[in-house]
Amino acid sequence: MKLGMNGYVGSEYKTIVIIPTYNERENIYELVGRLEGARKVEKFDVLFIDDNSPDGTHELIRELINERDWIQLRVRMGERGLGTALKRGYLDALMAGYDYAIQMDGDLQHPPEVIPSIINKLRKGYDVVIASRYIENGGIEGWSFYRRMVSKIANMYAKFILGLSPRDVTSGFRGFSKKALEILNQYEFRSRGYALQVEALYILEKKGLKISEVPFTFTRRKGGASKLGSKEIREYIKNLFMLRFYGGH
Repeated sequence: MKLGMNGYVGSEYKTIVIIPTYNERENIYELVGRLEGARKVEKFDVLFIDDNSPDGTHELIRELINERDWIQLRVRMGERGLGTALKRGYLDALMAGYDYAIQMDGDLQHPPEVIPSIINKLRKGYDVVIASRYIENGGIEGWSFYRRMVSKIANMYAKFILGLSPRDVTSGFRGFSKKALEILNQYEFRSRGYALQVEALYILEKKGLKISEVPFTFTRRKGGASKLGSKEIREYIKNLFMLRFYGGH
């Protein structure tokens, strides 16, 4: 099953890739081209969840859908934000009957070429597979020293305060089994935005799910603007502190 214009329709593929977007129009052509390349190794569907981007991201995606039946689009008119977009994607993946779901950004910082490696690990029985910058053969390219330090500290803070075991707990490029999706769909998140990535991992590790990592190289975004600012950093610190000492919902 997959998401269609009038509900859910049949799909021969077991994996869906969820890509939240907001003002990513200038990245879409290259992203879709690279997704097509990855599909030559492993077949999957793609669901774009667009928050009614003013730059017309969703209009361009609709044009591309005409020749690509593996692309789906959900445009949200009243909601905005990464956290709620991901939760919508988790629900859609479950309702459409996919065995696996992979989430990634639409800004080309998450290379689609890694998707087959994530699917392969999920097939081996892992419930969560993280595309990791901080394991052997992983890395970061094109970032300033300051941006690297912010990322490292955010990762270390999350691991320390929540006792998480994976090396890269802040990566938003990750895959889930159906069991993991069911848990996430039923869970009421305390966090919004970027902290939700860590909270999701926290609750899944507490439930005893099998977690693995695959390497990838994180690169500087080619187009659009970063949505990570000082407000998001403050919220991240606060939300993880509250999660550690007051628990999730």
